[in-house]
Amino acid sequence: MKRWRRPRLVALRLAALAVAGGAAMCGGEPAAPADGGTGGPPPADRTTPFPLTDLGRGTYRGFPGGLYPDGRNEPPADHAAEGLRRAARVRPLDAAGRPDPAGKIVLLSIGMSNTSQEFCAAAGYTTCTSWSFMGQAAADPEVSRSTLVILNGARGGQVTDTWDSPEDANYERIRREGLEPLGLSEAQVQVVWMKVANARPTASLPDPEADAYRLVEGMGRVARALHDGIQRFWRP
Repeated sequence: MKRWRRPRLVALRLAALAVAGGAAMCGGEPAAPADGGTGGPPPADRTTPFPLTDLGRGTYRGFPGGLYPDGRNEPPADHAAEGLRRAARVRPLDAAGRPDPAGKIVLLSIGMSNTSQEFCAAAGYTTCTSWSFMGQAAADPEVSRSTLVILNGARGGQVTDTWDSPEDANYERIRREGLEPLGLSEAQVQVVWMKVANARPTASLPDPEADAYRLVEGMGRVARALHDGIQRFWRP
């Protein structure tokens, strides 16, 4: 099977995904600063589900809140600057991956049924329902029609370990069924929307063998499988 090959990996956003997926489900408590807005010490460790982004400097089963260090939801300045620098590398490319004003930028979804439902809500690559991400993008006049191609590569049942090797059948499927009919190549895929999960999880946090840890490890393997050329890597 032909390997997916692209020039370079540029950005990856995986921070706090295990905790977000395994611990930060919305509970019935109202959103509030973790220190009550007083600047005082954080509250005691929570043991009931609570939004990760509202947890601040508090903890959930020993895990700190926020998407970034120190309970913050905004990236550190140097991290944000690096992300913007790398995002600026997204540009139209030809099928060989060379800059070309007449080329394309491909935004691709990968993952399971939940991913496909949110991204497209249909089983196809380009024809999607109006309320999905792709449907709304198609109706948005600010979205480029000349350079951006959005492709739904996610499919039902395609959990983490079906994306974690460049030899996985999903990549050949996307190339053959999704990209080639549109005259595109994998070299033009520069942005990925990823939402994955492990099948039949059994161990929850704070167990040191929790499935959340396995998920983060698996997501790292997915990133390495995609490896080259991805300019932005998002997990919704």
